[in-house]
Amino acid sequence: MYPTLLDDFTRIHRMTDEGGRAKGDTMLGVAGFKSFFDGVSSMHTAFLSEPYSDAKTPNDVGHLTVKPEEMQRRALKAAKEGYNVKIHAIGDEAVTKALDVYEYVEKALGKDMPKNVQFNIEHLENIKEADIERLRDLHVIASVQPAHALIDPHGEEKDLGQHRIKMMWPFRHYLARGVKIAFGTDTPVVDYNPYQNMYNAVTRKAITGRKAWEPQNSVNIQEALRAYTSGSASCAHRQNEVGTLEVGKLADLAVLNQDILKVSPETMLNTKAVMTMVNGKVVYRGN
Repeated sequence: MYPTLLDDFTRIHRMTDEGGRAKGDTMLGVAGFKSFFDGVSSMHTAFLSEPYSDAKTPNDVGHLTVKPEEMQRRALKAAKEGYNVKIHAIGDEAVTKALDVYEYVEKALGKDMPKNVQFNIEHLENIKEADIERLRDLHVIASVQPAHALIDPHGEEKDLGQHRIKMMWPFRHYLARGVKIAFGTDTPVVDYNPYQNMYNAVTRKAITGRKAWEPQNSVNIQEALRAYTSGSASCAHRQNEVGTLEVGKLADLAVLNQDILKVSPETMLNTKAVMTMVNGKVVYRGN
């Protein structure tokens, strides 16, 4: 879970010290902190480097929710404490500012940076091409939701215009430049069904049948599955425990009714779990 980042960490310390990981319970823990840096494009509150295409005012670029200096202070405090940090940044300028924050924290802590801290940016719906290399070089994970690209038909073109949508949810660009990505759903915004979300990533289509949107940024099923498993585990800096099936890791796995690596994306939508195992214990068996 990612509670609001507060100055008083007393409750967080108590959760960590009195329960969860301290008692060997892998089901309860504080994965890190999340803080909002801007809003959403559809409401013109995502922070852009250039005005919206359907601008309401001459300088309609959205806004940051807090000053960069405040976000620096928050992220620095959390990192010093050894917690992962997620920054919600949707507009391209908000993404730039978030990367500036992480670069500041890296330099401020230097060799004192705890090794278990992972920096993530949440959503990154619109990004400058130059910032893709910064994501890679700063080891920031792009935590993205493929379904978000397909829930507002024609809204992206209206808000950002044809020249900018080429760099919206650019999964192929990320992978080509060595950026680690993590897939999720941001539920309840979209359904938590992972097969639907992977279908969105592979086809760049909505499950309702919308034609492929910016298909040059699609990924293959192996890449989508990796982002949904090892990528998500890395977001919480738990890649040594979960995310892949390896000796020494927790036996968290699902047995499916079909091989999603071999079936068509459309057939993948009908995937069901026939058995689920958590930490080596069977917790579900299908009919």
